[in-house]
Amino acid sequence: MSHETEFRFLQTVLQKLHLSLTCLTPGSVPDPPLDMGLRRFLGQEEAYDQLFGKLPFQIEDNTVCKITDSFLCRYLFLRLPGKERRVVLIGPYMTTQLSREQMLGEAERYGISPAQFRQLEAFYGSVPVLVDEG
Repeated sequence: MSHETEFRFLQTVLQKLHLSLTCLTPGSVPDPPLDMGLRRFLGQEEAYDQLFGKLPFQIEDNTVCKITDSFLCRYLFLRLPGKERRVVLIGPYMTTQLSREQMLGEAERYGISPAQFRQLEAFYGSVPVLVDEG
């Protein structure tokens, strides 16, 4: 990848904010999963493929796209110019911390059993919260 130094610098800055930075290419399978395994846990692998495998490559070169998924997590996609199709992804992050009641509502919406609720709670507890100013 060209601009490797700039990419590493941005990655270091984002790590201090507890945000992940990933470079995607068509057909790549990031490990660990970009959503921390949430969609696999819920049996929504197709939604994962759509969000991280297809959607990023549909945006135009040099375009930043901000997405909020159905789990209230946000991601930034930046389609890089050039012959090689690459997308830089930042996220997940949230703009507000969910209350226990909101998490219970999400668990109910997705049919998560009380035994599985701890995993959902751990997921939301691990997503960085940043104030989004725009």
